[in-house]
Amino acid sequence: MSQTSIPNAVRQLLFGVAAGRCEYLGCNKLLTRDNLNQPGKFSVFAHIIADKPDGPRGDAELSPQLAQDIDNLMLMCLDHHRLIDVYDVDGHTVDRLREMKARHEERIRQLTEIDDNHRTLLVRMAANIGDRKGIMSVMDARAAVLPMYAVDDGLSIDLAHLHVIDGDRVAWDVGMREIDATASQIQNRLVRENAQSLSIFALAPIPLLMYLGRMLGDIVPGEAYQRRREPPGWSWLPANGSEPPFDVVVVEPMRRSSNVCLVFSVSDAVDVDALGAVIPDAPRYVIRVPEPKTDLVRTREQLDAFRKSVRGLLPLIRNQHGANVIVHVFPALPNSLAVEFGRVLLPKSDPHMKVYDLNRASGGWSYALTLLPPVLTG
Repeated sequence: MSQTSIPNAVRQLLFGVAAGRCEYLGCNKLLTRDNLNQPGKFSVFAHIIADKPDGPRGDAELSPQLAQDIDNLMLMCLDHHRLIDVYDVDGHTVDRLREMKARHEERIRQLTEIDDNHRTLLVRMAANIGDRKGIMSVMDARAAVLPMYAVDDGLSIDLAHLHVIDGDRVAWDVGMREIDATASQIQNRLVRENAQSLSIFALAPIPLLMYLGRMLGDIVPGEAYQRRREPPGWSWLPANGSEPPFDVVVVEPMRRSSNVCLVFSVSDAVDVDALGAVIPDAPRYVIRVPEPKTDLVRTREQLDAFRKSVRGLLPLIRNQHGANVIVHVFPALPNSLAVEFGRVLLPKSDPHMKVYDLNRASGGWSYALTLLPPVLTG
């Protein structure tokens, strides 16, 4: 163990940048209280490169130079100090410990830079999706919204407890009622918590995700987050320029019709030609990507691009087919895009809209719910 006397100013600075918590990866233990919540000092100052050449990770030249250097010191609990210096020295290289220190102190920096103007209200929804439960934790949501600050656990729409089958008529009706009840609380909660935005985390059948977005709207700033499979998580990744575009394809655009199909072929490929059996003789408008897949959405920029595609297409449909047209929506969408589609709709001007659900067990597409009622033109 170290015998170097570390200056008090260095101790205080290290304690501050570590926020009084163990810097060993995955520990984060608060070092100012014991297991009985009694205050005290339960920390040690561990050297990355030992302060003596013959110590753990010691170096003849660097050990005396860095003995009191804050960049060579980590705040640790007693257990992890013993682990790196006694029980598993070989498993804790200089590079590994430096990486732990950098990650911990950067995380503390980001968290402590959050101010009261970055408050967001969490909206979470979970429902049965086939035989799977759409479940997520508050901790996952809090981590994903950083550097925004989730004011509390937010609002939760829990449909996963319902003993209904995905695609059952009862499921859609109960789901919509639950969403209506929660959406009515949004404005009061925003005012009460002084929150400036909504952060939406939802796992449910696509029609209910669209309905959730429709009821939340986009008057209040916010966004729907996407769950990734690889790497697992909900936080956004930086754009790298390889994101596929959302292409708009119009089939039979010149023929005016009272019914049109709006198809989203993003998370899976939709057989557009087969829709004639569901809505006969209707023009089809398709928003698609070159290679549909479930883990497509990974950046905020993709949400923005999708919203622009939808906002550009809906006026074209209305102008081509009139205000009384019925838009039949056939969606294969990631959860975030389904919510965002509902959010961008304009209830007073966008057409009458019905959403369909693909249930292969029952033989194909079936009507699920009405997203927008007929536009009043009188």
